[in-house]
Amino acid sequence: MPLGAMIARYLKLFKSANPAWFYVHVVCQCSAYVIGVAGWATGVKLGIDNPVTWSEGHRNIGMALFSLATLQMFSLGLRPGPDHKYRLHWTIYHRLIAYAIIALSVFNILSGLGLLEPDTRLWLGMFYLLVAYGVMSIILEIITWSIHIHRKRKNRKKNSDQNINRVNGANTRTQQDIV
Repeated sequence: MPLGAMIARYLKLFKSANPAWFYVHVVCQCSAYVIGVAGWATGVKLGIDNPVTWSEGHRNIGMALFSLATLQMFSLGLRPGPDHKYRLHWTIYHRLIAYAIIALSVFNILSGLGLLEPDTRLWLGMFYLLVAYGVMSIILEIITWSIHIHRKRKNRKKNSDQNINRVNGANTRTQQDIV
């Protein structure tokens, strides 16, 4: 799931990746949903078979994750077009729910590992995976912002080359230019 979010966050910046980034994002997130549903179903089955062994918190977070992820999947059908007046609201909702799902899923995976009491190597593997995602995100965020700033400066220079007054946006033509 974090990979799908990173694809959406960092690849859409590149015009050459449009619309491929969107379809790759959807495939990653739908795959994550299917895997999550399998994990949720396994948890429900284990909870029915052995209700005393499992943690209430882990179970409740799993139920919340399943609910949020299902809500997120249903919202795909309600996604407004790019120019629709509610698109901004939908985007904010989509991102907030996505970040909540990612944070809760990481917490719940670590909580589930704690219940299993695995070998230290598994904990180290999870730690290194989270660190790798963090480092990749930081690097990609720096690249994204540098590209964004570069494009902004380029547009500003292009606008100043067209004699646009930066104070009020009016053209700086003189009366003699008009006549």
